[in-house]
Amino acid sequence: MPQAKRSACRRKQETLEACGELHGATDTDQSPAFDGMWATLINATSPLRLASYISHSAKAKKKVLPVVVKREINQFEETRDNIKPSIKVLYSGGLLCKEKHKSIRTNLTMTNRSTAKGKCSIKIMPGVSLPKLMPYDKLINYIKTINFNENIADMAPEFCSGLPNSEDVNGAYQKLEEFFLKLVEMFIVIDQALGSKSFFNHLGSDKYHFKLAIGVDGSPFGKDDKATAWLISCLNVASYIASPNQNFLIAGANCSKTHVCMLRYARKLVNDMNSITSKSYDVMDFDVKVSFELLPSDMKWLAFIWGELSNAAFYFSPFGNVNDYTGSSPGRGHCVVFLGKTLHSHGASLHPGV
Repeated sequence: MPQAKRSACRRKQETLEACGELHGATDTDQSPAFDGMWATLINATSPLRLASYISHSAKAKKKVLPVVVKREINQFEETRDNIKPSIKVLYSGGLLCKEKHKSIRTNLTMTNRSTAKGKCSIKIMPGVSLPKLMPYDKLINYIKTINFNENIADMAPEFCSGLPNSEDVNGAYQKLEEFFLKLVEMFIVIDQALGSKSFFNHLGSDKYHFKLAIGVDGSPFGKDDKATAWLISCLNVASYIASPNQNFLIAGANCSKTHVCMLRYARKLVNDMNSITSKSYDVMDFDVKVSFELLPSDMKWLAFIWGELSNAAFYFSPFGNVNDYTGSSPGRGHCVVFLGKTLHSHGASLHPGV
């Protein structure tokens, strides 16, 4: 376009009139001319040149692009593509509470005002804010609609039968054999993919003889005051056993680990473990066997996992001063279940006969 303003305006008008004649525009409706020019421009111009046109147009940058981008961001915030990162943040480093998730969501997209109190949205262009993670309430509602696994069963009908209504618990568990087979398949795939660099250790046994450990622990938690989790770990991962990411949840309930429901579940679990160890499985054309090993919760184990200093100068065991009256205190009680044995407890009275 010429530098002279009058010449530029004249050429624009002549171009519009010519396009109007070609595409059938009228004095009251210039849409056909605009549509024709746009179709010609978008099809005949390279993306790089088109981007150059838009980037040099103040009108496009301030009044056109923000409208398009804002609409796309609003649509993105409601899509599955936004659910995935939102869930990842929710479960990063453990399940976040509502306040923590809200704080992270706010801090990622808000900043302090320079001239007033409070926060304002971070703008990526005029009138367009950064996309936000899905709100906590919507995220939890979505998670509740997911059928994670048909292998998950309600704990109350099977393990709370005959108990008073006040003793019923909310909890769920996974069928051990089905969960074990999925766990085995996952580790075989990882081992085969990593090859010589694999961290999977056969521990002097036959190939893919899995050595597993199951543990249970509970602590005060949430509105129900107590919660208990049962975890399974694969010892073949060697030093990775020290990572909490190698502990897989197989059961959980809003009760203490000494609750009758938990003791009944422990008996079923031991029976399932006996059944599993008596078989061999064909997984991905490999002959798979399993054994459950004792993982002692003694002072050496705690020192290895948590890096604690030895307290042998005071007690021969970290639990040396724990009894039936103090064993339920947070963080002191710990139980380990292993094949063919009774429950081994520190700091809690268990009744295997229930």
